[in-house]
Amino acid sequence: MKTGGISFWWLTFSNEARFALTMLRRYLFDTLVGLLAVYLLFMVVFLGLRTFLAGDMAADQLDMVVVGYIMWMFAVLAYSATAESIIDEARQGTLEQLVMAPAGLGRLLIVRMLVSLIATIAFNTSLLFLAMFSTGRWLEIPYLHSLGIILLGLPAVHGLGFAIAGIALVHKRVGAVSSIMQFVLLAFVSLPAWPMNALSLLPFTAAANSVNQLVTQQTEFPLWWYGFILLNGLFYLMAGLLVFRYFEARAKSLNVLGHY
Repeated sequence: MKTGGISFWWLTFSNEARFALTMLRRYLFDTLVGLLAVYLLFMVVFLGLRTFLAGDMAADQLDMVVVGYIMWMFAVLAYSATAESIIDEARQGTLEQLVMAPAGLGRLLIVRMLVSLIATIAFNTSLLFLAMFSTGRWLEIPYLHSLGIILLGLPAVHGLGFAIAGIALVHKRVGAVSSIMQFVLLAFVSLPAWPMNALSLLPFTAAANSVNQLVTQQTEFPLWWYGFILLNGLFYLMAGLLVFRYFEARAKSLNVLGHY
């Protein structure tokens, strides 16, 4: 079977999907606790803001909090799925096996990115309905439109994950960087990106802000804006892959690929 053929890609994808489902079943309790922690954090933020805000402005800002939090979770999960995947493999001592696999490490991470994307959509959709049910704020969300924008912009966050994963191959412990990245991603999804400005160039900022405005203000965007979001996502994805390739080659030359 050719490693570049469609059947090979599908086999790799199906294997990774089965692996992800197996890990989900095996560590179901941990997954549920994680979902609960994310939900409780959201409720603390939401109820805290509702206590200090009042009137129509409060209603608009609370809606923005709901959407903004979901956008942040999309970004955090997408980043973690890429960066922490490499770190976990290094800890378990299986990283060198992945490098020697027919798919190759870079290609395998791309497939994992697609699998994690499906899981992220399912996770955040559940979190969204749970949040709306708990807060009583049922947003009128154009789901397909919003999901399309997210899919256009989310590769940028995966690009950041690839870059950090590459750095982890050489420098190993990047836990502090990953912790800081959660706050960086929070800033990215909170900044105003429409109308077009310098902040729009940041990874995922245009996509996150567009979804927020679409849901809370029913903003209509020109067609070129969607193209810009796509190019932004692809640019950071390609840049992240280049950084990953560089550090992968450096780790091999230093013979530290399997060390942790």
